[in-house]
Amino acid sequence: MLPWDVLDVIDAQNGLEERIIGDVGALLCYWEKSKGQKWRDELELSSPERTVPVMWHVDGYKVYRRKKAWAWSWSSATVKTGSLKSKIVLTAVYLNRLNTV
Repeated sequence: MLPWDVLDVIDAQNGLEERIIGDVGALLCYWEKSKGQKWRDELELSSPERTVPVMWHVDGYKVYRRKKAWAWSWSSATVKTGSLKSKIVLTAVYLNRLNTV
């Protein structure tokens, strides 16, 4: 599933604003506070109220008692809600699969 497909499914469930966009004021505050930082100044940010900063997250978890897996996810940097509501899982991989590649 492609990223825009994920967003379309979330939007169809009326969750896009709550899970991804969040409060527009929080977005504007985020972009205002980041001014002066090199990475921010290199952006051509024409619509900060429509530009969502994302965070990437990786975490390990146990599966079937002795097996461990890793999950990669992303979420908006400005949405304030629980992890299960805000994080979008990209993939999960068993740890032993990572060691054999």
